Amino acid sequence: NFHLNQLELKFQNELIEIENGQMDISMRAIKYKINGKDQKNFTLAAKEICNSYRVNGKVGTYDKSVSIIKKLTSYMHSESFTFQDMDLRLPMNYQTYLLENKHNKPSSINRDMKFIKTVYFYAQRMEYIPLNVNPFINYKFFKTESERGFLTPEEITRMEEADCSKIPYLQ
Repeated sequence: NFHLNQLELKFQNELIEIENGQMDISMRAIKYKINGKDQKNFTLAAKEICNSYRVNGKVGTYDKSVSIIKKLTSYMHSESFTFQDMDLRLPMNYQTYLLENKHNKPSSINRDMKFIKTVYFYAQRMEYIPLNVNPFINYKFFKTESERGFLTPEEITRMEEADCSKIPYLQ
């Protein structure tokens, strides 16, 4: 009875916050709160996206996303953290961490940041977090210039004339 009274008091306090407008929450978020699911957990939302990649057969995207989550959890020093744990300075601090500690290139950092931004938009769309919570709204991605290499006509000719009959996959 004591535990039930504590739960009831907790939910009444949250209801008062919602009614006073101090807390922006949806019906789905209330349902998750009552059922004990933490809808504000960043890692859970990110894993939902990763699982959708795996189910849809996007194995490469799934693998990249899992590695991004691992890097972020390493940076946050926790396997499980909420959207509220990620403040407005996080994008810039995390970017610096990736550059200096992980020695990532700008294109890799942009890929990581795009995935994290995708998780925020997913959480907003699923009504896990309010629309006004997203530190990546004003984030500026690195400008990267990629060098494109092309084969010379001589290299193409050498490839065409090469004897690949003994190696089936090169044929």
